[in-house]
Amino acid sequence: MKAVGLLIALTLVSTQVVAFELSDLDPTYKKSAIRRGLRSIDPTKPDSPSRITDNYLNQRPPAPLPDPIGRTRELEQQRKVQELQTEVEQLRLEAKQRAAAQRQAQAQQAIQAQIKQEETKRAEAERQAKLKQEETRKQEEARKQEETEQIAQRKREDEERTAQREQAQQQRLNEQQRKHELEMKKIEAIGSLFKALSDANKNRPPPTSTY
Repeated sequence: MKAVGLLIALTLVSTQVVAFELSDLDPTYKKSAIRRGLRSIDPTKPDSPSRITDNYLNQRPPAPLPDPIGRTRELEQQRKVQELQTEVEQLRLEAKQRAAAQRQAQAQQAIQAQIKQEETKRAEAERQAKLKQEETRKQEEARKQEETEQIAQRKREDEERTAQREQAQQQRLNEQQRKHELEMKKIEAIGSLFKALSDANKNRPPPTSTY
């Protein structure tokens, strides 16, 4: 807002300087103005007002009188204009510096935001990696536990089958032993019978002849 006010003041002062300069018209400007006003008059006639006017206008203009007050005023106006221009340039420079500082701050904020975003991504990646590692560890433990249980189950089954085989083998051995004992008892009984018959034959008196 201050820069806008200074620009308006500079415009007003410049307008005053131009108006001040136009108030003291140059003689050449006066001549051209008079000529523009007398264009409708025929300049070929001897007594034409245009010839009289031309003769008057072609005369050497009188030297201007010194005007120290006006000159001082003009210099003061020029000094004010120069000061306003300098202040405007200073304000423009400050505005450029503020804009550059703002752009630098925005760039720094963007860099910080990007760094924070990268850190967030890295932290998230590390968290996901840890979760995956933990999940892998749990799966490995579950697999090992399952393998251990399967091994224990197979071992129990093998022990049961071994016990069943040993029991069946023992039953067969017992059956064979029982059969063997029965056979031995039969043999002993037959032997005892033969011995009794043999003893009976030995103790029988010899047969007598009837002839």
